[in-house]
Amino acid sequence: TGLAALKWNGLDVSFIRKVEKGREGWLFLKEEVAGRNELLQSLGIRPYRDIERKLWNLLIVQRAAWAKTQGIQYVMVIVPNKASIYPEFLPARYHSADSSRALPDPPGVPIVNLTADLIRQKSIGQLYHKNDTHWNELGAFIGYQSLMRALPPPFQEAPLPLDSMQVQWVTEPGGDLARLLLMDSVLMEKAARVSVRHPQARCEISCDAPFGPWMSPKHFRNPHARLPKVFFDHDSFFKSVAPFVAEHFQETIFSWIWQGFHQDMIEATHPALVVDEFVERSLIGDRPRNVP
Repeated sequence: TGLAALKWNGLDVSFIRKVEKGREGWLFLKEEVAGRNELLQSLGIRPYRDIERKLWNLLIVQRAAWAKTQGIQYVMVIVPNKASIYPEFLPARYHSADSSRALPDPPGVPIVNLTADLIRQKSIGQLYHKNDTHWNELGAFIGYQSLMRALPPPFQEAPLPLDSMQVQWVTEPGGDLARLLLMDSVLMEKAARVSVRHPQARCEISCDAPFGPWMSPKHFRNPHARLPKVFFDHDSFFKSVAPFVAEHFQETIFSWIWQGFHQDMIEATHPALVVDEFVERSLIGDRPRNVP
């Protein structure tokens, strides 16, 4: 911890190569694992090779095709990297390339990319944590609004407005990037807390279990909602989105898995819609395998 503080304060660098020290106190994830460099992806420096794009597209097309055979609508959702929304806080040596960012574009598959809406809404307030890889709850709310407006019919619906939410800013210890630096008790920041003022959706299954990967799926019900059952295959970004989207569906199932696809659970619960969410950086590097 002392070495971390010395390098941070004296040399103006982080002591772990996975974390990049940006401007004005912002931290960025650099390379999570070998081959998955978030900064190079966000800046367009690391585009797909042809075979990588084809394999990712095939993976998504297979999931959508399987869902169609079950009478289920499939939608892919992409949550942007923090560096894709706040590149202005990267160190000055980073510059965007002319090439496009590495993202799949599977033919015939509905894709909701939340990047453009988040960039447009930056004036509302800070949308991502300074010292964490994730968006804060205000960013999650903006992402939820964008998703509800972009879903294909008949699942598209007007989102709840921000003035129907209770918004508080609280000071809390540093997030995952600060913990990697062993400085989470030092790098405090104010974070948004956003909650529905009068929620109608209620959690009914696995409510007390932690919201984490490979845990039991969480089930919400809202008998007043218009939209039918939906299944969310998601990563850590959508745990903060859950209370918002659950307001719109009669039954909402959230299952946290990195890159994965819970084909057996989807088949058993048979939703009308499957939302397959990926954070941008999960779309480079190693790819999962679909069930044969």
